[in-house]
Amino acid sequence: TPKNILSNTMKDARILDLTGCSVEEVLYYVSCGNPVFAMTGSNDAVLVVGYDANNVVLYDPAVGQTYKRTTADADEMFFNAGNIFFTYQK
Repeated sequence: TPKNILSNTMKDARILDLTGCSVEEVLYYVSCGNPVFAMTGSNDAVLVVGYDANNVVLYDPAVGQTYKRTTADADEMFFNAGNIFFTYQK
């Protein structure tokens, strides 16, 4: 599972399961400097790495690119994927 992968990779961090949170809620962790792992489909995920007043900044490791989505579009995309989010605290 994504949580197991993060736990095994980041042994010095506490992994937080934010499943069920809204985009607005997970942006708190981004504001603290921690990217948020977010599922976008059954086998696809992105990192939420930033935001501004109208957009969420996402990094897609599958293509190696960073891009913006409106907060409303990101909220819908993550909702359709089950609002599955993970982050960490050191």
